Amino acid sequence: MPRVRRSFTTSRIPCPHPGCQQLLKNKSALTQHQRSAHQHSFHIPKPGQPHEVHDGTANKQQCFTQDYHLLLDGRICNEAGDFIDPAAPPPPPPVRSNDDWTPYRNRLEFETAHFLFSQAEMSGQKIDTLLHLWGVSLAVHGDTPPFANHQDLYETIDATSLGDVPWTSHSVSYIGDRTYDAAPWMDASYEFHFRDPHKLVQNILKNPDFKNEIDYAPYREWEECSDGAYSRHWHDLMSADWAWNQADIIAQDPATHGSAFVPIILGSDKMTVSIGTGQNDYHPIYLSVGNVHNNVRRAHHNALVLLGFLAIPKSKSDSLSA
Repeated sequence: MPRVRRSFTTSRIPCPHPGCQQLLKNKSALTQHQRSAHQHSFHIPKPGQPHEVHDGTANKQQCFTQDYHLLLDGRICNEAGDFIDPAAPPPPPPVRSNDDWTPYRNRLEFETAHFLFSQAEMSGQKIDTLLHLWGVSLAVHGDTPPFANHQDLYETIDATSLGDVPWTSHSVSYIGDRTYDAAPWMDASYEFHFRDPHKLVQNILKNPDFKNEIDYAPYREWEECSDGAYSRHWHDLMSADWAWNQADIIAQDPATHGSAFVPIILGSDKMTVSIGTGQNDYHPIYLSVGNVHNNVRRAHHNALVLLGFLAIPKSKSDSLSA
């Protein structure tokens, strides 16, 4: 008896988890996906819904008073830096059509690029093979695949700007003095990849999800005790003496008065990541700002972003100390 071939069905049920773009074919697949992918994920509140703070102080907010820095107080201004009425409503966000996938021509192109580049991490040669087979199957219908080749795919991804900051790459090498027995790493060239930190910080500061979870000025918080006395309370970075002292230093320049103090937090770790290049060992570098509350940053709700990758020099152990 000949084997019955399975029929192709499209995935039509979207995952309701915030930020997940997975489409499932049936409810059973949706349940399995949620259990495997989102069982231990953080709950991300909808825009306008406050984040929950589990520090035991939520029921005592009326007992706290805050003194904000008087000079670097983060006054509301327009894009040109001109101060405006604090009661003025914010400008409306740009209107974007639900079917606008620019620079992709449609949703299929976007999902194909997302799968091949972010999920499958397929090499350029394999992408070309897949697109060729795809194109052959569509040729009989007078149609073409989403991308001409891997280069077309990469160029489209590089042109993607909304909601993200594009990557750039540069090579660096040692330019100092060399001895006759110079270590091999001195003659090597190392590639590093990074994104514009200024634009990354802008994206964090303008994220509407951080409303009521971000401080634009240093402050000192005091808790009223039962006996009527006050005790100092430290919570987020902007409540620290360091932030206040830095604002004092900056405020010595009168031109900075009314500005917001935005501390930049950079970090890395010993984790090694690999990407599809000749030099494929890198240390990731992360960026955040000190204005965002700790509970938001711990939830990685786009308050902690990937800034770049630093190449790890490959050399013999006896030359690394040279």
